[in-house]
Amino acid sequence: MSDSPEAWPPDFPEHVFLARALSRLDRDEIWKALCSGELEAVGSSKERADFTPVSLSPMMFSLQPDLKDQILASCAIDKMDRQPISRRIVRRRVPVPHWIYLVRTSLDRFETALRPNRPRPVETGISAAIKSLWPDGIPRQLRADDRDAQIKQYLIDNNYDVPNSPGALQKAVQRVLKAKR
Repeated sequence: MSDSPEAWPPDFPEHVFLARALSRLDRDEIWKALCSGELEAVGSSKERADFTPVSLSPMMFSLQPDLKDQILASCAIDKMDRQPISRRIVRRRVPVPHWIYLVRTSLDRFETALRPNRPRPVETGISAAIKSLWPDGIPRQLRADDRDAQIKQYLIDNNYDVPNSPGALQKAVQRVLKAKR
């Protein structure tokens, strides 16, 4: 399979060619998702573009672990067509090469799940302030307003982002404290 996107077959409205996904995602993660069914795959005949895409079962991938590199490199898999070539002739049940496409909705879900839930910049500073100011935990007798004032001063002194209003700071502190529980 060519590394040039111009040489790749076009996408369908609801399907993305596998090579396009491989160009931006980890190969091993994609393979695991194909084997588990997390990524839904379809095949489109390399020879006959008029065939509608056929569903590719996760078992087609999980039963061929030794062909992983070959399948991902060629972006193709052998699959039997079930559609007639003409009214009288039906293609024999011989596997033929199919381009592998991913169902767009499953690819979107997969990419969303891979994105790390990284903390907001303000929350990073608040978390650092809490660790620095109270290594043994925030004292129970400390009032929330006093706690927030000390955190705000720590953020200013250490060049962290400071929320624009006291309410925004209070909400951000609550988010950090809730995440630590």
